[in-house]
Amino acid sequence: MKKVIYDRTLSAVLRNNMANALNNQAVVDVDLANMFAAMAENADEDMVWREYAAQHLGTAIATSKDPSVGAAVLWQLADKGEGPIPGTALLHLHYLDRRHTVSAPDDFAKRLASVAVDPQAHLLTRMSALGIIGQRKLVELAPVVREIAQSDVPALQRSALATLGIIGIRADLEVILRHANDQDPTVSRAARAAAQRLTASIKAQENSNVPSRL
Repeated sequence: MKKVIYDRTLSAVLRNNMANALNNQAVVDVDLANMFAAMAENADEDMVWREYAAQHLGTAIATSKDPSVGAAVLWQLADKGEGPIPGTALLHLHYLDRRHTVSAPDDFAKRLASVAVDPQAHLLTRMSALGIIGQRKLVELAPVVREIAQSDVPALQRSALATLGIIGIRADLEVILRHANDQDPTVSRAARAAAQRLTASIKAQENSNVPSRL
């Protein structure tokens, strides 16, 4: 299987299937993280495969000899990676932190904010950053998300509105509803879904007598 993965003449799909098989073995190969890290960082590799490798690195870190080494590579990819790779790296750092495999870097939230607003960053990376902000309910980044909700890029608007709905700040209901009748139907649907989620969150807070966020 490793021979197939190393063969650049084969399709990324086939190599990816072999990588999945290796990561799902009952007998753990503790060196997989090192292999995928090298491929993700190798500029001679196809970009599609490099992103696959970053994903597999994120999976293999948990069973590696030293998870902190692989996590450091992911952080480097989040900072210097090309195309959608930074978003993939940030997403796996978030997962690893949630699973208590390795802790996210101290400036993780700052990095998410900088990527989310960076017009030069890949669209998928920016959307990933917004999604992570929502999953982590980073209230302090709500102003950044509100700004992006005014973007003229529908995909970013949808992601930002969904994130505001998840973060759960009462005042953002007004911000979200401004887009409920957007000319782009995908944006209006995202706004209505976010408004429903935030409304439900507000009601749950009221019913449990938990002070809502201001």
